[in-house]
Amino acid sequence: MANFSLFKIKKVKQTEIDLAIKSESASGLVKTRVPYTKIRKEFTITPIEVSTQEEIDELLALWNAVRTTSPFVWNHPTQKDQYGNPKQFTVRFKEPIQYEQDASLHNYYTVDTFTLSEV
Repeated sequence: MANFSLFKIKKVKQTEIDLAIKSESASGLVKTRVPYTKIRKEFTITPIEVSTQEEIDELLALWNAVRTTSPFVWNHPTQKDQYGNPKQFTVRFKEPIQYEQDASLHNYYTVDTFTLSEV
């Protein structure tokens, strides 16, 4: 499966997705239920300030291969499993990647924060 390993990450914000089904009754009470037991997560990735040509090429190759529809395995940069290997999550891009080229530096790019949603 696809992944990105060269692309440097500054910060990962992890949140749980609220999947509860909510319905409001006429009396104003809200009934809730969980459709299934798996708690999915979203990871908001904040890249380092400047990325090199190789790093952006790797990220864009992954983006072009999977877009927002195909899942891929992502290695969390700081979480480890019981054997010391990076913890893996099956995710997909939540929205398109946005980036810009730094006009003052040749072959350097700034990538905006993007979100990976667990599937």
